Amino acid sequence: MLCWSIGDDILAEQQTGGWGEDIVGRIAEDLRDATGSAPGYTRRNLFYMRRFAALWPKAERVPSVMAQISWTAHRSLLDRFAEDRDVYVWDAAKAAESRWSVRHLHGQIALGPHERQGSALKNFAAALEPADADRALQATTNP
Repeated sequence: MLCWSIGDDILAEQQTGGWGEDIVGRIAEDLRDATGSAPGYTRRNLFYMRRFAALWPKAERVPSVMAQISWTAHRSLLDRFAEDRDVYVWDAAKAAESRWSVRHLHGQIALGPHERQGSALKNFAAALEPADADRALQATTNP
């Protein structure tokens, strides 16, 4: 939530205060001076925080799974899925559930499992009568 909050503050100031993109570099310098070169407050990272906050305009709508993965994983997901929030959340949930390392997450992003997984189970109700759909679903979950 800290990263979201920083990104949201940057977005708000840029919109209301007429800040330009160059302000992010100045904020990074100020944070570096104030924290004694603490890692994580680089200009590049602040832009990631801004992008993260732009995905969820309200803090209470940020999925709780986001707190379960590293900021490095978030940066990877932002690079790939900043325009597709649903896929971002899906991959974040899988990464948290399976405890993927960032390296493994990169591999999974390249494989695109979100494109292949889940569609077969979701079409039972539409393709079968309700009683048959329940039995088919049970057969796949209890082999």
